[in-house]
Amino acid sequence: MVEHFIVKHSDNIKKWLFRLLIIFNMTIVLSMCVTKGITGKATVFGYRPFFIMSESMEPTIMTHQVVVAVPVEPEDVEVGDIVTYDLYSNVTDKIKQTIIHRVVAINEDGTFIFKGDNNQSEDKPVSASRIGYKIIWY
Repeated sequence: MVEHFIVKHSDNIKKWLFRLLIIFNMTIVLSMCVTKGITGKATVFGYRPFFIMSESMEPTIMTHQVVVAVPVEPEDVEVGDIVTYDLYSNVTDKIKQTIIHRVVAINEDGTFIFKGDNNQSEDKPVSASRIGYKIIWY
């Protein structure tokens, strides 16, 4: 009985599934546009996607992969977490790029030491004010 219904209405089911997919995607895009306009950062219901541009975190996170992050307070960051921090331009004081690396140490002065899983050396110490997001899905 159920199989007969599915076979008989498969075209309608496909159309409705396609419509639901379109609505879902439009909701995500709308959410990103609204939050970008309000906060300056495109998020989807509080979650922020990042596109990985380098191999510094391979093999954990591959180049051209999309990861999902949530805002994080510096006091909630622990050694081993993969976190974003902003790298500023020396000339303009504007954000030059966002770095996504693993926390390898937290210094007593409150600065953080990061290192890409595929990098040979650690990054320079990063102040807590430059930390933005914790990667929760990759």
